[in-house]
Amino acid sequence: MREITACVRMTAAPPRRFVGRMPGGDSVQQGGDGYMTHPHASEAGPRAGGDKLATSVAPAGTNRFPRGWGWPRPGSAKSSAALRRPDHRRARPINTTHTAPLTGRPARRRGFTLVELLVVVSVIALLIAILLPSLKKARDLAKRATCAAHLKQVSTAIWNYGVDHEARVPYVISPLTDGGGPGALPAFGDPAVPDHELDLFNREPVATATAPAGWPDSLPNVFMPAYLGSERGVFVCPAAEVGWPRGGRPFAMSYRPAAANQPEGVPPGPDNPDPSTYPAGQFNYDRELHGFLDGRIYRPPQPVRKSGDDVLSILRDAQRRAILRGVFVRDMVRRRPSLAGDGDDRYLGPHGRGANVINQRLEIEYRDEETLSEDLKPYGAGARLLF
Repeated sequence: MREITACVRMTAAPPRRFVGRMPGGDSVQQGGDGYMTHPHASEAGPRAGGDKLATSVAPAGTNRFPRGWGWPRPGSAKSSAALRRPDHRRARPINTTHTAPLTGRPARRRGFTLVELLVVVSVIALLIAILLPSLKKARDLAKRATCAAHLKQVSTAIWNYGVDHEARVPYVISPLTDGGGPGALPAFGDPAVPDHELDLFNREPVATATAPAGWPDSLPNVFMPAYLGSERGVFVCPAAEVGWPRGGRPFAMSYRPAAANQPEGVPPGPDNPDPSTYPAGQFNYDRELHGFLDGRIYRPPQPVRKSGDDVLSILRDAQRRAILRGVFVRDMVRRRPSLAGDGDDRYLGPHGRGANVINQRLEIEYRDEETLSEDLKPYGAGARLLF
């Protein structure tokens, strides 16, 4: 069957597609030549219902119609009536603007209602409340892992130092002590000592006109650059709450080593002798627990065997077990004094109140608040460490 089309002049728009409906419900499509097609037209003439739109039969292979073709024939009464139809009976151009189809009226834009907006805000707030604790926990774990990686580098440096120095641990003198002991060196725990006198990276052995004496035997100066390169960031925990300088972040040092002048800043001497000079069976408890980076030969810790049932043997065994809890290097901590004044002080680390340490096996270990507090006050009365 040959296609019956209704010819209405339109702007060109190539593929045939649905455009709209004519008055009365007829659909109108646009062809590739820009003319509108009436799909219900047929050779029998207009459909029942009285549409007077002039139709014609297109010659084969063309969409153009010679003048005078089609039904109703030119000159007839029906033809004259069809030509006199008002414009609203003809198909309109394709809608290319933000207007309603075939009406020419501006399209109504619908926005959010107040209820919808409140629902969206509530859902977003709920998601934030759920996700923020998880994100904070993940961030804290990442900082703890970074801190452990830094301490692992320090632990490896201690081992490598021993390989080069006949299995001895380094001899370290540090300003990061509590201070207050007889003949104590300038100490971090003494608020009267300014920060510039505690510069652990200052290698000058004596004071000059422009700078105070440095710390040539500090932990950074012993290990840098031979064992740790020149990157100072390895001595800083990203979660540190206490460190040097004392003024606050950014810190340059946030780890406390078991230096030979720990815990009160007193260097080896008559009051704090070298362990090799101790009488048999005697030792300096504080030195063994907190200050064993004193150049001694490194011996991996051995389990403490029971030495007897008498009171003295029990106390000695308890002391030796406590000494095995000593650490080479640890995070600096905050001390919270007991409100009751009974010596039950608490020590809070930067990782969920716990701290990373290098234990006596040169392993990286995490100790929680309870374990940390017990380690730093082994007598029960408290070791009185300040950080």
